[in-house]
Amino acid sequence: MSRTALRHMNRYLKQERPQTEEPILFLSRTGDPMNRNTVKQLLERLCKAAGTKRYSPHAFRRGFAVNYLRNSGDVFTLQRILGHTTLEMTNHYVVMQVEDLKEAHRRASPVDSLRLGRED
Repeated sequence: MSRTALRHMNRYLKQERPQTEEPILFLSRTGDPMNRNTVKQLLERLCKAAGTKRYSPHAFRRGFAVNYLRNSGDVFTLQRILGHTTLEMTNHYVVMQVEDLKEAHRRASPVDSLRLGRED
C-alpha cells in the first residue's frame, strides 16, 4: 500500500468510519458492511457528480491496472494484485493503447541503453 493510500486509510479510520465493533473495514454511513451493490451505488453517485459517464467497479479496477502499468508497474506484480491465476487473464483484462506500448518500448529498449548507432 502506498504512503498516500495509507494516510487516507488512517484518516478514514480515525475520522470517517462509523464507530462500531464490526470487523469489516469499509462500512456504509449507517455502519453496515459495504457490499458490491453499495460500492456500485457509491461510485455511481460520485461519478455522476464529477460528470463521468463510466462508473462500474470493473471500469475503476481496469483503470487502476492500466495506470499501474503506465507508471512502470510490472505485469507479474499486477497479476498478483488483481488476484489473477494466469497472465492470460491479466492480458485480457488490461488492453494497452498503442501509445502506451510505444512509451514502454522507449523506456525499456536495450538498443537505446547500449547507445548503438550513435556517433560519440
